[in-house]
Amino acid sequence: MKIRTVIIDDEPRARKMMRSLISEFFEEVNIVGEASSAEEGRMVIKKTSPDLILLDVEMPKGDGFSLIDSFEDLDFEVVFTTAYNDYAITAIKHSALDYLLKPVSIDDLKAMFDRYKEKRNKFRNKSAEAFFIPEISGGGKQSQKIALPTTKGFKIIKLNDIIHGEASRVYSSFFLVDGKEICVSRSLKYFEGLLKEYGFMRVHGSSIINLDHIDEYFRGTQGKAGHVLMSNGQEVSVSRNKRVDLLEKFSLGQG
Repeated sequence: MKIRTVIIDDEPRARKMMRSLISEFFEEVNIVGEASSAEEGRMVIKKTSPDLILLDVEMPKGDGFSLIDSFEDLDFEVVFTTAYNDYAITAIKHSALDYLLKPVSIDDLKAMFDRYKEKRNKFRNKSAEAFFIPEISGGGKQSQKIALPTTKGFKIIKLNDIIHGEASRVYSSFFLVDGKEICVSRSLKYFEGLLKEYGFMRVHGSSIINLDHIDEYFRGTQGKAGHVLMSNGQEVSVSRNKRVDLLEKFSLGQG
């Protein structure tokens, strides 16, 4: 399977060098797009849906980190490329697969692509779909069971046992009533579409909640967003653009 790759760098010479190295030495890699800025890179990523991006840090009109922060969910791996070694910690915080110093060597690229393939194989069930288990008893939406893909197969749970979920870049973590946490190699955006008809709502870029598990809602103060207190005692932020939608779910209007 080809690794669909996008190169984002404001230096034409750097892009050409990277393209040449990959084309000559890594036949398993398919370069599907290039960009010279963060803004252009965002458009190319949306258009090409890559598996991996090679991203320069310092660019005009927005750096590489701001580009990554502009995505609510990441369904691709990120490798930062830069001539400076000052950004390693920030790269780690952005869940980067790797951090390569320029000039990038063939050995560096090989190690990086090997790491990507190892991770892809480890989570080879990433393409596995979550699916609903037919409900024989007809107990309603919240008694519906769902099978979540895991590294070993599927975890079958009742929807009402899910309190809330959080985005972790290309993964989603679900918090259950028994205190357990399940990490699934699918984006929260995927589950938002799957669960919205079952009493779940995306209340923040990084959070989805089960409306049946809300204990309290707290309005924001001084321009700050509010939050909800879930049945497990955890607080989940509610973004300002989601506040009205949440209140409408409870017929509270904008009060």
